[in-house]
Amino acid sequence: MQTRFVLITGFFLAVNLAFGTEGDARFYGGGGDGCDGMSTHARSLDGGPQVSLWSTSAQTLVWTDAGDALAALSISVWNPQSVITNGGTFRISVPSAWQCRFDTNIAVTVGGAAAAKIGSPSYTADGRSLVLPITADFEADDLVTVTGLKVVDLRLCRSGTQWLGLTFTNGDIVDAYDEYPLRTTVLWCGGSYDEWGIATSEPQGFYVAGGTVIGVY
Repeated sequence: MQTRFVLITGFFLAVNLAFGTEGDARFYGGGGDGCDGMSTHARSLDGGPQVSLWSTSAQTLVWTDAGDALAALSISVWNPQSVITNGGTFRISVPSAWQCRFDTNIAVTVGGAAAAKIGSPSYTADGRSLVLPITADFEADDLVTVTGLKVVDLRLCRSGTQWLGLTFTNGDIVDAYDEYPLRTTVLWCGGSYDEWGIATSEPQGFYVAGGTVIGVY
């Protein structure tokens, strides 16, 4: 009995280490855990600065639209740990799995209690990231909001669910993901065998004549 308990406990811990670590997109929660089946992306809790990114709500983007406006975003610094400082940057990026980009002709508005600690926003050359230069050290519970972002080239995105990413350690790895997802959909969901994909395909009925069918050769 003791051996079985140890084995079961070891298996449980191994599963949690492999699939349930904080910020791990592979952990999708379950019923009644308050996660609603979404990935637990939210706050960065890997031993470094504690920062979170969230939209005001989940959004569904229409694949055939020329572009869609995004909900307002908030960046909250819970514990900067002397890393979110003058000279650094916040970088908000479109999902790496999608080929869309931000509309670089749109000027965003920065607000929130810590808005004065952010310089003039700019887009990267490829339009896939918005860069917010940090001009003063952040303190615990500082908050910045970003409104006005718009995504274009949605036709290049695959159907499904993705998240905006936030980078603040000046690396290429995303430090935190949006708490709310982005989903792409189409007004016409197509039909079976149209090569659009199982996620959006709905089988279509075929007309079958009644009576006897006679073949003449």
